[in-house]
Formats: sequence, structure tokens, C-alpha cells
Amino acid sequence: MSASNTYQSLLDRIDYVPIFFEPWYLDQCCGTDGWSYEFLNQDGRVAVWPYLINRKLLWRRILPAPFVKWSGPLFSSGFSDEEKKEGFSQLFSKLPEVAFFQQNLFYEIEPTVAPHIEITEKYSYRLDLTQSLENVFGNIHTNYRKRNIPAAAHLDLRFDEDAGKMADLQFRSYVRGGYTAPFSRQFLIAHIEKIIEKNRGCILSLHDQAQIYAAVFLIWDKNSSYYHLAGMDPELRKSGASIRLIWEVIKYTFDQLELPIFDFEGSMIPSIERVRKSFGAQKKIYFQISQQNSFIYKYLTNRS
Repeated sequence: MSASNTYQSLLDRIDYVPIFFEPWYLDQCCGTDGWSYEFLNQDGRVAVWPYLINRKLLWRRILPAPFVKWSGPLFSSGFSDEEKKEGFSQLFSKLPEVAFFQQNLFYEIEPTVAPHIEITEKYSYRLDLTQSLENVFGNIHTNYRKRNIPAAAHLDLRFDEDAGKMADLQFRSYVRGGYTAPFSRQFLIAHIEKIIEKNRGCILSLHDQAQIYAAVFLIWDKNSSYYHLAGMDPELRKSGASIRLIWEVIKYTFDQLELPIFDFEGSMIPSIERVRKSFGAQKKIYFQISQQNSFIYKYLTNRS
């Protein structure tokens, strides 16, 4: 049995596996660096921790791969809280020795406090869709409900946008925000196409007769949809298109996917966070853990 098949057999024993942990997703995101995992098997109960190792000069690091928002250990049912803490420690001790380690733990995963491990509290925003859609809409900020969404009502909603156009809009958004993308356009297109091929994502976009205004790449697992990628024409940012499109992907999650959670997948940037709050989304805590194991690596990277 291949390593990927063995990993999948472990996941099959875990009730809920977020999309970011699935082997085909990791295959695409980790690229030529590849990924591996550690696991526990205790009296039929399992725990598994996938990770990516990459290199910077002479040093090996365990870092999140592009688009792998969360990682850390997943546990099958039957583990008590205390057993999960012990399992966390056991799995962490089995990870390879590296110069630098950093992972974002999925919601509900509590890190075990240990020497030299830095624990940072982070958060995303999620919408509870077990309530009525009318209630969800009623909780959206008045300006969005009465101004932004109606302002873009004349635009056509489409599901036929190709990955290349989505990637172009995404990169334009990076440029407008002053960010440098940590991946190539080719990598981004391959990422989008793989998820669509697996029927785990779709592109929704808004157009008039002349041009595309905004697009969102929505992905999902059996519990949640995720606002994974979003881009818009920076010259049209006052059109209301991006706000209406968020509402459209929320409706799609409710009506078509019939999922109980819509997850904004970050961010803690104040201007972006404000939009999440204005849609009535609730803050959800997760933890980032880091460990520096090389003084020389820390010294050089802090200087660069």
C-alpha cells in the first residue's frame, strides 16, 4: 500500500476531515516538495498529522504549503480531552527535526504547552447557516443590504468562468493590495482546476455585457464551504459587486450545497475583517504554533 493510500485509510476512520487534510489536496498544494505524515493507532483509535517539509538554503523547515490554511493532528472518535493532549505531544515528538516549525491548527485542536513552542491565538470568521436564509440576510449590515447588494443587482451571475480568468483577477487584487503572491499563476490555475475536477469547488462571477467585475472561488468539504479566493477589477471596486458576490456564495452554500457553515477562511487584516463582521459572521479561534530550533537560521532570517 502506498503512503498516500495508508494515509487515506487512516482518514477513513475519522468522522470529519477538512478539505485541507485530504491527500489529493495536499498532493496539489505541496508540489515537488511533497508531504508526509505521522500517526498514532491506539486500540483502533487513530490520530494523524500531515506536514510539508521544504528547504531554505541549508535548513529544513515545516511550514504551511500554499492554500493549506490549517493542519495539525486530527483524531478519530473515542479520545478524551486528556488523551488528545497526550496524543498531540506524541505526534509532535515524532515530527522530523527542522530548523523552523510553524503550523496553523484547525479549529478545536488545542496545542499542548511545551518548552520552546510559541502559541499564537488567531481567528477566522464563520456564518451559521442552520438558521433561515432570511435571518442570515437580516443580520447583514444595513449599508450592505440596502446599498451595496442592490447597486450590483443588474449584473449577471455566472458559473462558467475559467480558472485563468479567476487567476488573473486574483493577481490583480494582490497588486492592488500591495502583496506579492507566494506562488505562480500556473500554480494557482492548477490548484483551481484540481479542486473543480474533484467537484469540491466552483467559480462564481458577476458581469455586465462588457466585462467581468468580480469572481469568487468557493471550495467545500462535508461540513463547510470556504471563501477560498476572491478577485475583482480594481477599477470597479465601488460597484458593490464584491459585496453582492459574497451574498451569492452564501446563498449557494445554503441552497445548493446545503452545508451548515460558511467559512471566510481568514483574514485578520482590519479592512477585510470589517467586511466579515458586516455579514454577521462570528469570530472563531484557532492556534498557530511555532518553534525555532536553529539560532543561526533565526539570526539570518531576521536580518533578511
